[in-house]
Amino acid sequence: MKITFNLGSAFTIIFILFLAVFTFPEFDPVIGLGLDQGYVFCFNYFFNQGISHGTDAIFSYGPLGFIRFPLLIGNNYLLTFCFTFAFQLLFLWLIFQAARHVNEKNIWLAFIAALLLSANLRIDEKMMGCVAFALVLHSTSRKNYFLIIAAVVTALSFFVKLNIAAAAVMMASSYLVLDFIRNKKFKNLLITLGVGFSIYFFLWFAINHNLYGSLLHLRNWFFISNGNLGATSVNAPNDKTLLSLMLIFLAGYWHLFRSKNVNTVYVIFAFALWAVFRYSIAREENHHAMAFFNFLILFGGTLFLADEKIGGLRIAILIAIPYLYYQNIKQTGHFHMEWKIKHGGIANFKRAINIFRDGEEEFNKQSQQNLAAVVLADSARKIISNNTVDIFPWETSYVAANKLNYRNRPLFQLGCVNSAVLDKVNADFLQSEKAPLYYIWTKQNWWGQEMSSIDFRYILSDDGQVNFAIMNNYSQIYEDEKVRILKRTEKEKLAVEKFNHTNTINWNEWTLLPELANGIALRMKFNIDRTFVGKLKHSFYKEPEYYMLYQLQNDSIKKHRLIVQNTESGIWAAPYLTQYSDSLKGEKVKAIKFVYTDREFIYKPQFSVEWEQIKVK
Repeated sequence: MKITFNLGSAFTIIFILFLAVFTFPEFDPVIGLGLDQGYVFCFNYFFNQGISHGTDAIFSYGPLGFIRFPLLIGNNYLLTFCFTFAFQLLFLWLIFQAARHVNEKNIWLAFIAALLLSANLRIDEKMMGCVAFALVLHSTSRKNYFLIIAAVVTALSFFVKLNIAAAAVMMASSYLVLDFIRNKKFKNLLITLGVGFSIYFFLWFAINHNLYGSLLHLRNWFFISNGNLGATSVNAPNDKTLLSLMLIFLAGYWHLFRSKNVNTVYVIFAFALWAVFRYSIAREENHHAMAFFNFLILFGGTLFLADEKIGGLRIAILIAIPYLYYQNIKQTGHFHMEWKIKHGGIANFKRAINIFRDGEEEFNKQSQQNLAAVVLADSARKIISNNTVDIFPWETSYVAANKLNYRNRPLFQLGCVNSAVLDKVNADFLQSEKAPLYYIWTKQNWWGQEMSSIDFRYILSDDGQVNFAIMNNYSQIYEDEKVRILKRTEKEKLAVEKFNHTNTINWNEWTLLPELANGIALRMKFNIDRTFVGKLKHSFYKEPEYYMLYQLQNDSIKKHRLIVQNTESGIWAAPYLTQYSDSLKGEKVKAIKFVYTDREFIYKPQFSVEWEQIKVK
């Protein structure tokens, strides 16, 4: 029996509906503990409470960030289900459109391509896929409704996550330049910008009921994009041979098989591939590493559908490109996932439907079991009562467990997005009347250590302006084995003044520190000077790992990861605090040293330093 490949045919509609359900993703709407689960709770909480991004919340996710990790808070789960299913349908519809109208491929090849892409890609990657396929379809059909689809999805991506928005903007911008070169008309640029900005401001108004903060949201993401890579960067032992082969195949396909459609796909993806690679290679573990792998699959799938002369050799190269990258990340030691085609969509879809009917009780019970570990003691809860409170450094599950009157600082988790500009936004908030009356300072942080931040960074050197603002404006009034409770003081506690010490510091050399009296601390600010080669490497690859070593009075050495973007906000030099202290009491530091995991020619041998002395009033 011959099946007619017509997008309005019953068979095509059935295929799209079947695949939308068969590849439906799994959601786990259970509130958990920890750094990642903390921001998951916040995305859901902020949307339900009407807390506006751009002004009251700043993060790499936007107002609709909860669609990646929906919880049973308000209508979030229902909205996520509808949003996800709608994008499942749109993504698959665009694939079948491309298969028929770009190259008139057999419907079964279109079905297989749609299955593999939809089963493998997450919802954010499908959003990027919608932009890519819509742009390719506009190139071949010259129908402007495809351009409108790309503009709408790009605008929507700013409400979900930064990396989606960045890739979507790069793809659309690249294509519009190519389209202008080919057609010498501004019309398509004006259509895209007009639709994109109109949808962005319309959605912002629909969510927040005003436009205040809409431009700040865009501005903040500029600073987040500069600080996020340094905040997450780790040095994994990449296999340069595998990565070089991947690059050769990537460039070789275009060189060997150039055509109008192939050129279009490469132009659309060129800058986005670089951006997603930098995002993925920075952290290079599990889901971060999979981001570029999945994007390469999307790129290959787009080429498969757009290339007019697709054949065995071309398909083999398209398979080899993500395979080489996958083999590289497997051998780094940071990656612990197995790539599998996801095929449990029918069960996922059924499970999602059941949650709306009678499944909430089970998940709420699991949430309560998790949250039992962060229930406050009655005495602590009595102190806070219904007054405003924030959590430091990141365990916001305390809000869910204790139904607290949460007043979050804008950048609501320590050390996730490092930027001196956004750090100051937080510090200014803590100096304002909006600041909460109480802070819950948690004691079991990174690997159970109170002063260890992400990747064994030192908490007092992460987002230094916020740390200082808390220590300057709050005092401890309660402590138990889990938390300290700090209360806002009527007057500032600390005084800061310039301090004369060595003006320069050499890499890999100990710098002696002066003796400090009780109640006095030393902080330093500096910018690391790179060579031209170093600046080039940082721009196109990633930040290396930096470390700061403390030599204590007993000659023991404490080593902490250092994030270079924090050096402008202030790095804590002495004393070495192992726990929060209003009196700045800690272990004396004899000397400090800075080291890096890179080649010497990347950096200038020394850097200039400004010192500050902090005194308890």
